[in-house]
Amino acid sequence: MPPSSIQNAIVPKDGKYHIDPQNPMNQLRYIEAWYPPGISKTDILWGGNTAKVALLADGTVLKYTWDRTDPYAKKSLDIENSILSILGGHERIVKYLGRHEHGLRFQLAANGDVRRYLSSHDTGESPELVRRKWAKQAAEALAFVHGKGVVHCDIHPNNLLLDGSLDVQLCDFAGSLFGDLDGGAMESVRFRLPRDCRAIPDMKSDLFALGSTTLQSQGPF
Repeated sequence: MPPSSIQNAIVPKDGKYHIDPQNPMNQLRYIEAWYPPGISKTDILWGGNTAKVALLADGTVLKYTWDRTDPYAKKSLDIENSILSILGGHERIVKYLGRHEHGLRFQLAANGDVRRYLSSHDTGESPELVRRKWAKQAAEALAFVHGKGVVHCDIHPNNLLLDGSLDVQLCDFAGSLFGDLDGGAMESVRFRLPRDCRAIPDMKSDLFALGSTTLQSQGPF
């Protein structure tokens, strides 16, 4: 994994890595914000460790690296493209529309992701039924992915999108594992199967993360 890179850090604006004054075990580098042509700050839907997702003028979304000089981030998008191409289309997988000049294009998930949806919406008179449906659909997505020999490596509610019908679509394969393709991701602590910290994620750890995800509202530990 590369050293951490963050925007607006109190470090010299020279593009070089510097010791984090708050955590000497970490390194920081100032990165000037940039947006692909046709995209502005208001178009950003979500941002992660290496990439941002923005709404394009045609209603689709673009996933692009926020640090254009980071080879790890670029490699992650290449891996995601390869794995999504291997998986092909499936109703429980985010709809991939192919490469874009500045990243990867996807169909917009009209209702965002499960975590954000639950924090801002009432699931109706039968919230348990809705959650059961989502859990079943997430399991269907993971079964399909594993059937193709792919390990997702980072299952959690943010990576479960909801389409216009409130059906689940699994997303974010930039850190996934398939044969020689290794995005290097690891589950978040809350969803991680207890094991040696050096152990590579596998289908068993994916399943543990899925189980933890279904218990998100109360937490298994």
